[in-house]
Amino acid sequence: MPKFIPLTMMKDTAGTVEFCQECGEPVFVTRNGMPGMVIMDAMFFDEYLRYRDQEGKLDIWKDSRCDHD
Repeated sequence: MPKFIPLTMMKDTAGTVEFCQECGEPVFVTRNGMPGMVIMDAMFFDEYLRYRDQEGKLDIWKDSRCDHD
């Protein structure tokens, strides 16, 4: 289930970082109840990048393909 925090929570930067680390998934930051941006823990972001090709496009099959030469 997606995680949401209000923009005002961003004032507590240490708490926001800790929350993102505990969630292990992207966190939607809301402003006036509407999603405004998404933040995520650096380790999750690194894992997310594993599914991108060299051009930066999403490649969901990257880990499931056999790349044997």
